[in-house]
Amino acid sequence: MIGYAGTPRKMTVRCRLKRFLGRIWERIVSSEWCGGQGPPNDHSAYKWERHVEGGEENYRVVAWADDAFVLWIGWHDRWEVGIDRRHALRLAAWILWRWGWAEWFGFRRALFYWDLGRRMRGYPIWVPSQDRSDPHEQVAMAAIGRHDA
Repeated sequence: MIGYAGTPRKMTVRCRLKRFLGRIWERIVSSEWCGGQGPPNDHSAYKWERHVEGGEENYRVVAWADDAFVLWIGWHDRWEVGIDRRHALRLAAWILWRWGWAEWFGFRRALFYWDLGRRMRGYPIWVPSQDRSDPHEQVAMAAIGRHDA
């Protein structure tokens, strides 16, 4: 190590300890990326909804970028929306709040559909009749994409 006047200086135990603790602290508070240290959570991404179209693989991506100040959502080759970190965290808090409070962590929704299925079991399943003269039936068949009416 070089001293202030350019003369070699011995590293003291205190100096070595500070440097060692500084490196440990840097490892704790930063994220490794491309062989260096960067802001926490920067360049982290989540991929889902994989598609193969025309031999090319495509998937959705959510990723933090710009020193983890912007949340980007889109496809692996193009972004659809970028949200500022403050707004993304507020959105996440709102989603978790609604899921926890309004849906009871998904249990309320499961109960709703279980009850709906229980109540609907007694009703007959609608089957299109063979009589195609009813105009309401023709509209219903056109709505589901059948044009043989």
